[in-house]
Amino acid sequence: MTNTLFRSATIALAGLTATFTLSVPAQAAAGKDDTATPQATTARAAVSPGAAITRAEILARAQTWVSAQVPYSQTAYYGGYRTDCSGFVSMALKTNGSYWTGDLHQIGTPIAFTALQPGDYMNYHNPADPNDGSHVVLFDKWVGAVGGDFWIYEQVKPYTKHRKWSETSGRVLSNYKPMRYVNVQGGAAGGLAAGDVTGDGYADVIGRHPDGGLLLYPNAGAGAATPYGPNRVVGAGWQSFTTIRVADVTGDNKGDIVAVRNDGTLWLYPHGGDNNAPYSSGQLVGSGWADFRSVSVADANGDGKADILGVASDGSLVLYAHGGDNSAPYSSGRTVGSGWAGFTQVTADDVTGDGKADLVAAGADGSLRLYAHTGDNNAPYSTGALVGSGWQQFDRVHAADINGDQHADLLATRPDGTLWRYLNTGDNSHPYDSGTQIGTGWNSFA
Repeated sequence: MTNTLFRSATIALAGLTATFTLSVPAQAAAGKDDTATPQATTARAAVSPGAAITRAEILARAQTWVSAQVPYSQTAYYGGYRTDCSGFVSMALKTNGSYWTGDLHQIGTPIAFTALQPGDYMNYHNPADPNDGSHVVLFDKWVGAVGGDFWIYEQVKPYTKHRKWSETSGRVLSNYKPMRYVNVQGGAAGGLAAGDVTGDGYADVIGRHPDGGLLLYPNAGAGAATPYGPNRVVGAGWQSFTTIRVADVTGDNKGDIVAVRNDGTLWLYPHGGDNNAPYSSGQLVGSGWADFRSVSVADANGDGKADILGVASDGSLVLYAHGGDNSAPYSSGRTVGSGWAGFTQVTADDVTGDGKADLVAAGADGSLRLYAHTGDNNAPYSTGALVGSGWQQFDRVHAADINGDQHADLLATRPDGTLWRYLNTGDNSHPYDSGTQIGTGWNSFA
């Protein structure tokens, strides 16, 4: 493959060790589901997961059946997918064929109820009697606070619906297992990036809406209690990208965009010099990048041009150093580590202030580790140090220099849309403070 990149690098981090209890919506009495499911319990053609897909695309595909009012049936097909609940979810995920509730778990990773993000699904399979209540729904978004009521897409009689969970009947929430599709990319994280776009030394934020609109939030500068306020639209048509990252690739001290499309192609959008319209036409600089778990873009070797660090599907860490040619910056990569599959999130920037990008990684248990650059570009990362816990409460985190002190801070969002800032303390053994909430409404980016 050309430029084997890595899928979406986002980091769900969190400075403090936080524990919180979230309410669950009240449930109706147990009983049969209101759909009279199940689906295709007899032999069927082999099915398999499809290509990588963004959350925005999953929801857009689901909406097509709502708009068309596709009738419910366990035997009929629409657009190549069975028109029952599991066929509908298979369609939204763009799998190769229609799954059913009895095997949807094979293409999903179990997640906590409070970790649900747009495009995840909730599956209930009753093995004792698949015809009694088995059902699957596609999660859209929380109505209010995380853990409360939520919007779903589902295929039911008489046709596809988009409604609140509280508007259903006979559902027992505890029966449903929240799942995350194995080939979903970007997560919520894929639509948010942090880096110095304007060239003033302070990290700005780029956000992508599900409709493809690209927004720039310039940093308000030194001492700003809420660094990200007014924004401006700087692009459209970005919904096909699974990963968007901001870093200085060309060496002009302004953040360029490196982005991975859902077909695995890699694109570079150099900063055009105008901060009001920084990104115009992009250039194709690689392919085959959809095979990686995560991707970060930062200056790993200290030459002033951003390199790419990615975690491959087998857990190996691969470094693609900038080759010096901005028209073809990334060619062959080299493996610089292994065992990275256990991390849910990985991000890169200069945490220690030595001019070379370090790695910050969050584990599924919420632990946060710092892998400081060793100084040896041939073996830049070795043993990591535990620097935090409780980071699983965040759905995306990015390392970037928010306050302009040349040490990377952390910018994180929770599923409820709150934005948090964790400033670098200057102590590499305990690099991040307890965190401050600096915004709300950031779950509108996908």
